[in-house]
Amino acid sequence: PYEQTWRYPAVTVIAQEASTIKGASNQVLPKASAIVSCRIVPDQDPGEVLEQLQALLTREPPWDVKVTVRPHGPAVKWWMADPNGPAFEAALAALQAGFGRPPVPIGCGGTIGFVGPLSELLGGAPALLLGIEDPKSNAHAPNESLHEGDFRKLMASLAHLFENLGEREASSS
Repeated sequence: PYEQTWRYPAVTVIAQEASTIKGASNQVLPKASAIVSCRIVPDQDPGEVLEQLQALLTREPPWDVKVTVRPHGPAVKWWMADPNGPAFEAALAALQAGFGRPPVPIGCGGTIGFVGPLSELLGGAPALLLGIEDPKSNAHAPNESLHEGDFRKLMASLAHLFENLGEREASSS
C-alpha cells in the first residue's frame, strides 16, 4: 500500500561493501560494512530508533562476529506540515491549472533533514514539496528522469502558484 511507501517506519540498507569484484575470491571476508537508513515518522524519537536498531544488530551475532553501529551523522527529527491554509490552497489550484486535473496531495518528505529547520527559520512558513514524477521517472535511483511534458506542466504550475500567492498577499493587505 502507498502508506507503506510514505507514512510507515522503514529500515533500508542503502549501501554495502565487503570486497571489490576485482579482488573477490572464494573466502570468508574479514570485514563488511553497510549504511542503513531509517525513515523516522511522526511520534518517533530518532534517538530511541537508533538505540533499538543498535540493540537488534548487536544482539547475539552469529559466529562471534563483532558488530559495530556508528551513526553516520546527527539524527533527523521527523517533520510534518499542516496541509491547510492559503499557501496549500494556492498550490493545489496552481497544480490543477498547470496539469489540467486535480492534484493528489500525499504526505512525504518527512525526514528531509533541512525542511523542518528551514520552515522554523522562516517563521513557520509552510513548505510546499512538489514531487513531480511518473512511474518511469526512477526517483532517487540511477537514470532518474522527468518527462519533458511533466516538466513543462510543472513550470506552468509554478507560474500559477506565484500568481496565486501574489493575489492572496494583495487581498490580505
